[in-house]
Amino acid sequence: MYPDFQFLLQDLLGIDAPGWLSIFKVFGLFVALGFLAAAFVLVKDLKRKEALGWLHPEYTVAKVGEPVKTSELVWAAVIGFLLGYKVGGFASYWQEVAPNPMGYIFSMQGHLLMGILLGAILCYAKYAEKKKQQLDKPEERKLAIYPHMRI
Repeated sequence: MYPDFQFLLQDLLGIDAPGWLSIFKVFGLFVALGFLAAAFVLVKDLKRKEALGWLHPEYTVAKVGEPVKTSELVWAAVIGFLLGYKVGGFASYWQEVAPNPMGYIFSMQGHLLMGILLGAILCYAKYAEKKKQQLDKPEERKLAIYPHMRI
């Protein structure tokens, strides 16, 4: 078992892999791939059972066409800032992060400019998405929620 990608690539390809690959741990990757594969198979099976008539949708009423709410923009900006702050820090300071990535994730270190930039981008993306879906007069629609949509 290889602890990280640097060792994996060195053994499989016989090349001197760059040091920044040591940030990505192999075990975590395969756990994530296992969950994605399980979700894919589950969605396919639920769609098959829906086509056979064994599973039926649940109907719900939802409002569509509402204008964007300030709380949605704030949450998009906060999530974008946190992602940009930490991922930007990974990219900028990978030599200091590589020996202890978990310590970095739970520390206050990061890249402030990348955090602000990604926060602004996600906030604008949320605003543009809601503006495109906005109607002159919001309306309520009856929606069918199939089981495979909940995965």
